[in-house]
Amino acid sequence: ASAFLSPVMVPGAAAFAAAAARGRDVVAYRPRAKGDAPAHPAVREIAANRGAAPSAVALAWILARGAGAAPKTATPSRLADNLSAMALELTAQELSALDGLASPDGRRVNPASVAPDWD
Repeated sequence: ASAFLSPVMVPGAAAFAAAAARGRDVVAYRPRAKGDAPAHPAVREIAANRGAAPSAVALAWILARGAGAAPKTATPSRLADNLSAMALELTAQELSALDGLASPDGRRVNPASVAPDWD
């Protein structure tokens, strides 16, 4: 199936439903939302409680929702964080907290003039 692009921290239900209806996969592009995801207090709290990097928590959320991710990896430590996300299993409570981070207008990275209309 073809890839469908979706950044993290957007209301993903519509994007995931649209992709599923068309037999498409979701791939998160810029899954750290330009650093906003790992910097968010809720992400940092989960990371501290789990002994994980905040960026790994953000990626683990994407993977737990059944999406792929295309994170930037510029350093060996970032690569280690990215790979550790695959082994990080978030609880239902943690997933719910992360789902609640969506911005009301659905925009984190994409300017309104080029962002897809999920609805």
